[in-house]
Amino acid sequence: MNVQKLLPKYSKQAEKYLGKLNKNTALRLIMAINKLPEGDVKKMRGFENLYRLRIGDFRIKFTRINGQTII
Repeated sequence: MNVQKLLPKYSKQAEKYLGKLNKNTALRLIMAINKLPEGDVKKMRGFENLYRLRIGDFRIKFTRINGQTII
C-alpha cells in the first residue's frame, strides 16, 4: 500500500484552540494530525471532500487540497 505523506495547514481558529489546550493534549492532537492519513479517518456524509479524524473525545475535520495538503 502506497501511503502518501500529507502536509497539514492549520486555520487560525485551530491554532488558537491548540494554544489554549494543555501541552500534552495539544501535542497528542498535533502528532495524530501529522500522521495523516493514518488513524481513525472517515469520510463525512453529505460532503464531497470533507473527512474527520477521531482522537479520543476530539474530532478533527479536514479537507484535502491538491492531494498533498490538508486544511
